[in-house]
Order: sequence, then structure tokens, then C-alpha cells
Amino acid sequence: MTPEYLYELADIADPQQLWRKSGIDQQRFSPEQKRQVDMGVALRRHASDIDAVRNLPAGKSLLITPLVVGRGLSRRQSAIDTPAIHKPRAASNTGGKP
Repeated sequence: MTPEYLYELADIADPQQLWRKSGIDQQRFSPEQKRQVDMGVALRRHASDIDAVRNLPAGKSLLITPLVVGRGLSRRQSAIDTPAIHKPRAASNTGGKP
């Protein structure tokens, strides 16, 4: 699936864009609204990951670091040099290209 399609699915899952509301407002959401936010956020994160992987320079890997802030979960994406132990796998996934 393309990132664009996943973003489109996220908009369908969360048509009111509840994910844009403040954390204080989100605490007052019904269980259904919380699931709606979770679905939209999960799809947007997955789309962002796919987009980041597709735009990596050669010889780089995507490192996703979870950051726990308060009760919410955030994360950071970083492009790092592909570790030597991963290079054989990376080459087999790209048809032998480094």
C-alpha cells in the first residue's frame, strides 16, 4: 500500500480529525472516539514509516525510537548507516543492490 492510500484510509477512519484535538480534550472522548483516533494515528504512522523507508538514501536504514512522554507514546525516526549484520538481508530484499 502506498503512503497516500494509507493517509486516505486514516481520513476515513477518523473523518472528524479528532487526532488534532488536544490531549486534554481527548481524555473526554468516548471509547468509540478513542478507537477512531487510534485507528487514524496508527494508519498515519504506518504511512509515515513507509514514506521514510522509500526516501532513505542508499546504505541507510530507518531507526524508529519510541519515546514515552507522560502517558502518551511518541517516537522519532532517524536514518542511520545500515549495520553490517543487516547488509546481506538488505541486499536480498533489493535484488542484490546495496
